[in-house]
Amino acid sequence: MTAVALSGIAAGPGRARAATDGPYQDVYYVNSCATNASVNSAPIFSSSTSGGMTVGQDCASLSAGLQINAYEGVFDGASGNWSAIPPTPAMQIVGVNASGLADCNLHSDGFTADYYYGDGNTNYGVPSITVDCHGGSGNGDAGDFNGFIQPSGYFGFQASCQKSGGCTPTGANGLVFGATGITLAVQETTGPALTAVGSNNLYYQSGWARGTFPADLSAADASGVCSMQIAANGRVLNSYSDPSPDTSNWSQCPGSSLPASVDTTSYPNRAGAITLSYSAANAAGAVSSASKSSNVDNQTPSVSLTGPTDAPSTAGTQYVTATTSAGPSGIAAIYCSVDAGAIQTFAGATASIPVTGLGSHVISCYAHNRAVNANGQPAQSATATFDLSIRQPTAAVITFARIADALRCHRATETIKVRGQRRIVKRHGKKIVVPGGERTIKKTVRRCHARTVRRRVTVIVKRHGKRVRIHKLQWVVVSPHAVDKPTLTIAHGKATTVSGYLGLVDGTALSGASVEVVAAPNNGLGQFAPIAGVTTNAYGEWSAAVPAGPSRLIEAAYTGDGTTEPVTSGPVTLIVPARIGMSISPRVLPWRATVTIRGHLEGGYVPPDGVALRLLIRYPGSRRASSLLALRTNARGTFKIKWSFGSGRGVATYPLWIATTATESDYPFSAASARRTSVTFGRPTPRHHHRRQHRAAQHKRHRARQHRKR
Repeated sequence: MTAVALSGIAAGPGRARAATDGPYQDVYYVNSCATNASVNSAPIFSSSTSGGMTVGQDCASLSAGLQINAYEGVFDGASGNWSAIPPTPAMQIVGVNASGLADCNLHSDGFTADYYYGDGNTNYGVPSITVDCHGGSGNGDAGDFNGFIQPSGYFGFQASCQKSGGCTPTGANGLVFGATGITLAVQETTGPALTAVGSNNLYYQSGWARGTFPADLSAADASGVCSMQIAANGRVLNSYSDPSPDTSNWSQCPGSSLPASVDTTSYPNRAGAITLSYSAANAAGAVSSASKSSNVDNQTPSVSLTGPTDAPSTAGTQYVTATTSAGPSGIAAIYCSVDAGAIQTFAGATASIPVTGLGSHVISCYAHNRAVNANGQPAQSATATFDLSIRQPTAAVITFARIADALRCHRATETIKVRGQRRIVKRHGKKIVVPGGERTIKKTVRRCHARTVRRRVTVIVKRHGKRVRIHKLQWVVVSPHAVDKPTLTIAHGKATTVSGYLGLVDGTALSGASVEVVAAPNNGLGQFAPIAGVTTNAYGEWSAAVPAGPSRLIEAAYTGDGTTEPVTSGPVTLIVPARIGMSISPRVLPWRATVTIRGHLEGGYVPPDGVALRLLIRYPGSRRASSLLALRTNARGTFKIKWSFGSGRGVATYPLWIATTATESDYPFSAASARRTSVTFGRPTPRHHHRRQHRAAQHKRHRARQHRKR
């Protein structure tokens, strides 16, 4: 045997592993016989014969292996061979480990045998096989072929008869040459072909992803896929490794697919959040890998709507603004409809939705972002709704109106003639209609006439050919007319009426509309409360009773309907003077004695700090009152003071009274005075007054005792 001067290759079964063997990388080993000897096959080798030579295999015994035989002799030129050809040019045979068994008299029996390897039509080497049985006969060891060879597309061994007249082997069982075990070192530098399975695979998502995506991997390789791995951001999602490659085949591992899925909700919402990595290795250990970054957005978008909730029809088209919020993928589009109509699509993160037409409108919007799930569906926000009313503007007027110069009416009896009913009679055999006769009746009627007044008027007359003005008195008819009063003063404890008008701004009256009349005490607190509910007549007019109470601000409010706007009138002011109850005791007293003045404010609404009052007196000969002192009520509106005039001479009687001031803005009554009480100074107080005081004191002490007992 011709030796190959390369480093040796380990004999025996090989393993599918990444290898560096001598000068070659990515090498794996293929055996001529199956790992399980009982299979008795050599899948990678094929045979051919001619001229009567035969081939055989006996992997089960591992002592004969692949054989070339010539039973009972063969003719010159007969041949047989075994060859191994890798399934793809990408696989090259780079080393051989083989042992041979041959006819001891191989060459003298007329046979030649050799190994061969090469690529295409070129043989790189044809090492001859020699055997030396040291004079023996039978079959002998033909030596080993062990070493690296030039990368080849095929490897084999062959034997042929080169003797004229034929060849007959003298070895046992007709054996010419047999390889008892062959291991080929095969180099494959190209890794498996990788395919991400499924069009919705996360690997193919070029935009933004949300939810769970498949991430299945498929791999294929001529030497077999012996390991596969799927990882996301370095974390292994699934993997496969063949524990026992079949070294008797070119394709030694059955791996082809690996399932996996990626839940994107476990990753941050940002661009490039997930790096999906695929890798696979073949029997030679050549690795193929691929990776792809994916953008993640699992944030659900939201929509909010803003705009006018109520608008007059005169304001033209109204717009409701849709504003969105989304994650890093942004908003793809906003979809809106008005009153469940056709959906309008708006690109971008905001939209203005036009709304027209009288009545109540409902605007509905939702949004899609740019992140899709495995079915290609984007994330959708919850639907936001917004109510908008477009109504005709209205006008409301309120007033304390009165009719001035009203007609003067009276009842009268007048005599009138009434035609009788028609009758049907027969005359000359024919029916004719005869009118009824007239009759006289008396009827009560209401007669009215306008008020007439004598007024001085200026007229122009001609005198002596000239036009001159003269003044004279004449009767003038005064027609009834309404007088609007925004302010009305009434007596304390009295009721009044208020009236008004409701209509559209174009002058059209609103009939049958409900108007609420509200009032607030005029104390600066604005505490409006309803006092009446009324309905407008055919002319849009209404009137309402205003009960007794304090000074008030009164307004009319219309809540509107589906086609008309609400409106509140300007306020009218009702002025009510305060009422002061007061008593003075005693009313006759000496000059230096003390008078006690008690009283209270009627009607309530007294502020917590009371109401400012003044004690007034009018001296003889003076038209104006003089203030004696200032005082203040308590929170209940009551007051009590003691006052002494001081020294004086003679006997004098003065009127005393209590009056409010005009500065109490938090007290809803206008300034007023109590009735004047005359007090006489300079005389002794009558005895009966002291008796009344004594009885009053006893009564007060009795009530105090009863209260303590309770």
